[in-house]
Amino acid sequence: MDYVAYLASFNSAAEKGELLQHYTPDARIEGANGVTPLDEFAEQLRDARDGVRVTAVPITVLGDEDSLMAELDITYTASRDRPDHPVVPLRAGESVTMRFFSVYELRDGKIARFSRAYWRR
Repeated sequence: MDYVAYLASFNSAAEKGELLQHYTPDARIEGANGVTPLDEFAEQLRDARDGVRVTAVPITVLGDEDSLMAELDITYTASRDRPDHPVVPLRAGESVTMRFFSVYELRDGKIARFSRAYWRR
């Protein structure tokens, strides 16, 4: 997996379909709320970016052809008020940075399982 290309897609303001090309169709997305199907994950990504610029900066990335683990800072910057933002309520002009630990299990160079944990920095 080309993690640099994945992060470029993640950070892009373009349609999230480009990002989803990095996932297998049956990918498992895991987090504090359990397992999320890929289509719901795509909707979560769209919602998180509605009026908000999202920028991921890798701190540490380790792995091989079967798995990756990454420590990232992801900053959310609101262009409008988002009191209902899924990560943290935001006001226009406000930014918040969250620290993420992400684990990616890979199959044929694509993400088959994505697990994450995060907290506010």
